[in-house]
Amino acid sequence: MSLHHELLEQARHLARRERSKPREASLRRAISAAALALHHLLVHELARAVAPGRDGAPMRPLVAPGVEAERLRRVAKAWTTGAVPPAVRAAAGEDPLPTPLRRFAHTLVTAMEAAERAERDPGSRFTRREAQCHVDDAGEAIARWNDVRSGPAARLFLLALLLWDTWEPGG
Repeated sequence: MSLHHELLEQARHLARRERSKPREASLRRAISAAALALHHLLVHELARAVAPGRDGAPMRPLVAPGVEAERLRRVAKAWTTGAVPPAVRAAAGEDPLPTPLRRFAHTLVTAMEAAERAERDPGSRFTRREAQCHVDDAGEAIARWNDVRSGPAARLFLLALLLWDTWEPGG
């Protein structure tokens, strides 16, 4: 099982733990694990794209450090809002910002923002329902990724995780 699936499974477990009165820590970790599952899905996909096949396997672990969380957030926000540079849009071809990819990016941004609150804001409180919604959304986004992963816009989205700073105006 891939790391992103394991993280999603852990998020589900944490969101359902302690039936009568869930611990705040469990809910926070569920939200964080759901966001991390999306992050690791993209690292996995990017690594397989840049280092395919059996020969590429030893190179894949070298990709993960290049996928910085803040750059990932900027890329996802750009795809969500349509603020993708014209040259990137043109390279994507006929449908540079397909709706399923925009939805995926939106879910990713939402998950990252919730995880940041869960990890850094001790004043925030979460309900089991809220945690479960974030976990379910991450699971649906992972499933949706399979619908867009082979298109040119998704490949550019993955490349942007490494190259966005050179594509972004002022980057």
